[in-house]
Parts: sequence; C-alpha cells; structure tokens
Amino acid sequence: MLSVTSEVRGAHAVVHLVGQVQSEENEAFAAGLAGLLGLSARRLILDCSDLDYLNSRGLGDLLSFYQELKARGGELAVAGARPAVLKVMGVVGLDRFLGAYPSVEAVEQAWAGR
Repeated sequence: MLSVTSEVRGAHAVVHLVGQVQSEENEAFAAGLAGLLGLSARRLILDCSDLDYLNSRGLGDLLSFYQELKARGGELAVAGARPAVLKVMGVVGLDRFLGAYPSVEAVEQAWAGR
C-alpha cells in the first residue's frame, strides 16, 4: 500500500511517501505526483524516509514528474531515502539531478538562503 500526502510550508512543500511503489501502486503513485503540480509551491521535498521500495515504472514516473516540474520552473529534492531506494535512483542517474539529503530539515536548511 502506498500513501502520498503533502503539506505546504511557506515557499516549499513536503511530500510524504509511505509504503512501496510496486505494480499495484503505480497508478496511484503517478496520479499522486501529477496532483502535486497543482500546488502553489514550486519547490518540493520528497520525504522518502518511509518509502520501502520503488520499482522501475515508479522511477520512470518520478523522472517524468521531475522533468515536468523543472519545465515549470520548479525544484525537487529527495530527503531521507533508504539505501535501496537511493540505489535504484542511482542506476538511472536520477540522483545526479535531484539533491539527496539525509532529512527534510537538511533540505530546508540548504534552501533557507534562496
């Protein structure tokens, strides 16, 4: 089961991903990401601290979302991702485009002066 929730914190939003992105969750994951494009915040932090697994289709959905967000002038960072999730992102080089931080707070500190 997968849960995608968000909370706007001033100029950015924190998106909490909880569970696993496997074949039965791919539609919900893609829809959840697409819904984020309607937020007023253009800087998004993906809190992956409770994301246990991300399959290849979910990775593709995440890459498409990142490209769309960037085209709209947005920014995306990953926070708290577990080693297995970071490894999957690294396979396709997504970790080079996204900032990977140990926590949501670390991203907020990095973005504080911008």
